[in-house]
Amino acid sequence: VTDIVGYFMALESLNIDEVYVSSIPIGKGYISCEHGLMPNPAFATLELLKGYNVYGTNIYVENITPTAAVLLKTSAKPSLVPNFVVEKSGYGMGNLNFNPYPNMVRITMGLSGSEYGSDSVFLVEFNVDDASGELMGYLIEKLLKEGALDVYFTPIFMKKNRPAFNVTVMVSSFNFKKILDIIFAETTTLGVRYSRTDRFILKREIKAFNTSLGSLRVKKTVIKGKIRFKPEYDDLIKIARNRKMPLQEVINKTNHEISQKIEDENKV
Repeated sequence: VTDIVGYFMALESLNIDEVYVSSIPIGKGYISCEHGLMPNPAFATLELLKGYNVYGTNIYVENITPTAAVLLKTSAKPSLVPNFVVEKSGYGMGNLNFNPYPNMVRITMGLSGSEYGSDSVFLVEFNVDDASGELMGYLIEKLLKEGALDVYFTPIFMKKNRPAFNVTVMVSSFNFKKILDIIFAETTTLGVRYSRTDRFILKREIKAFNTSLGSLRVKKTVIKGKIRFKPEYDDLIKIARNRKMPLQEVINKTNHEISQKIEDENKV
């Protein structure tokens, strides 16, 4: 009873939403119990493991008990390792010798990959100390228009105490060559540093919503079952200018209406 209660208390306290179990090793031979000599694993254990992937080992002792099988049956899905972001891992050790197998269980905890996408991007960096803010403003606008995923400047000081810009550009491999061409054409830099990096991103969709002020595009994403949304800034600006309204008033009104529409959609 302590094992069962402790297991479910752990799931509750750690705020675990889903549990997955990989292929389960089962022993061989016979085990002795109150009912006499039984095949390994026991009848009840094997019955509980219906639908789960198992594989045989040379272990002649009961390495998975009916209690363990009950816990898996009631809480864990049989699955290969799902797509998720690893956060923590823990190990439990037993006293019996399962030579040559280690007598231990490993649990890995992380964020479900169902809410995330992943890809590889290039990070491009370079420094310039002889460009005006006007030129750099134009550069960031052009890079984003031509496919850069993100661009930002960091103020730095270079040789001879010159104020300068450290420019960082994130770009997909598809647009990498085009972005490099723009950098060398529009700035005086003679070289760039670049590296490939992986990233996790929230899955999102862009959907048009009709509001009392007009139609606008809205970026929606879901995290932990909760919907987050953000109207496109350019669409908000367009509405504010056309209606001669303060931008903050447009944001507040459209956010309220979009929130209500999304809530109504989820009720259906």
